[in-house]
Amino acid sequence: MAMSCKFRTVDMHTCGEPLRIVVEGMPPIEGRTILEKRDFAKANLDHIRRFLMFEPRGHTDMYGCYLVEPSPPVPCVTEGDEVVSDDVKAEEKAHLAVLFLHNEGYSTMCGHAVLALARFAVDHKYVDPATAVTRCRHDDARPTAQPSATQPAGDTAMVTASAESAAVECGVDAGGVREVPVNIECPCGLVRAHVEYDMARRRTGRARFRSVPAFVLHTDVYVNVPGYGSGRDASSHAAANSPGRVLLDVSYGGAFYALVDAAQVELDIRTASLELLKKAAAAIKAAVQASLPITHPYSPELSFLYGVIFTDGKDKWQQENDSGAPEPTANVTIFAEGEVDRSPTGSGVTARLAAQYHKGQIALQQQREFIQPQVKGSSFTGTVVAETLYGKKQQAAVIVEVCGKASYTGECVFHLEEDDNIGEGFLIS
Repeated sequence: MAMSCKFRTVDMHTCGEPLRIVVEGMPPIEGRTILEKRDFAKANLDHIRRFLMFEPRGHTDMYGCYLVEPSPPVPCVTEGDEVVSDDVKAEEKAHLAVLFLHNEGYSTMCGHAVLALARFAVDHKYVDPATAVTRCRHDDARPTAQPSATQPAGDTAMVTASAESAAVECGVDAGGVREVPVNIECPCGLVRAHVEYDMARRRTGRARFRSVPAFVLHTDVYVNVPGYGSGRDASSHAAANSPGRVLLDVSYGGAFYALVDAAQVELDIRTASLELLKKAAAAIKAAVQASLPITHPYSPELSFLYGVIFTDGKDKWQQENDSGAPEPTANVTIFAEGEVDRSPTGSGVTARLAAQYHKGQIALQQQREFIQPQVKGSSFTGTVVAETLYGKKQQAAVIVEVCGKASYTGECVFHLEEDDNIGEGFLIS
């Protein structure tokens, strides 16, 4: 692999999950839309992904992104009531666009990366901090009309929200802090983020983002999974291959996830080894892919199962004590090729909240804390802030807000010597 150029990166983490942002060295990534750019990178530049994500510069759980030119800001295009293009509107132009990278390829949405990129965009002058406004509340979730069946589906502006939406806070001082709005174009669509900005110290802080429409695809379905679940013959010498049934949901939060209470596979996500979690996730993912259709309302390129989220089963919002604080819930996400998220997973939190709201387990504006139990202090908050309709069939969907904190870990310059074949990138399974 000939690679004479050097790559400069800014490295960050969000609640422990890494993000390597490539800021210099990338060749042009062709394509008019973000999905065309993603296809081009997959077909022509995959050696760079392996070079930056794999060992010896990365590892099997490394995560990163390329910065690309945003798609042309044209109106949403529809055919009848079906959205066929989700390009951003002129008044909502993206400040930057990104392609996400991991050990298997290129994901469609990444919440932890969006939270980090919101800081990065302000700190690296993609967005002027002078645009900061004094608001830490959901004042852009004011009630609007519910879309009719003839209006364009998938438009996140066409939502309904409760009157209390302007009074729900994002885990920050009730007196209000300045926030800078940052629009980030992801393969799943435009994601609107806000990042705290201390005007006196000129320092960014916590961030929050509004999801693309999130919805449940399959609810309370049983999937036959060899070696796991109820109904299998655990006493058999062939128990590992004995068929069992696992109850799960499949939900979309910018990517599709299978949501599974870990107790069904006899694992405790707080103490189970990553090897056991990854093994169970691989079996469940294969079973879901073989038995359930995974179909996005209008984009075939988004129609795939990205990962499995093991939860503690505490899906219902309820007060933990007399103070009114809601009880946290824990989850561990295994995505791509057995990659384990160190954060609670932003798109996963979105998918979980969509499922919880669909089942009546949480209401609009009820904020919930989500933790990754194997990383101390790894915590996001999530809130269903509005309802919407999405896709050709106008299916029920929600808009979710996720909040968290990203930190910088360093800056790197990577290069490859001519005779270093190992340095092109490798993984040990």
